[in-house]
Amino acid sequence: MLDNVAEKAFLDWRPINERLLLARFNSKYSKLSVIQCYSPTNDTKEEEKENFYNELQAITSTIPRHNVLIIMGNINANVGADNTGEKITWLEMA
Repeated sequence: MLDNVAEKAFLDWRPINERLLLARFNSKYSKLSVIQCYSPTNDTKEEEKENFYNELQAITSTIPRHNVLIIMGNINANVGADNTGEKITWLEMA
């Protein structure tokens, strides 16, 4: 899944749980840490959301300050008004 340059820079990866993954890479000037997230939606119980964000905070606190940190993924796809039943076509989006 990585091109040759990324494969050479790849250090390690660690699955944290079913919602979080940490990958580390070497770069020219510092190390790069990437946290891939799939957060619970707004409909999820508060306890589960709180556990997720506590775990995310715990992981970020382990990343050395001189590393570049990227947090990416589906942080929360259920934001905004409820659009249930609405149909959006590609022409409307253009």
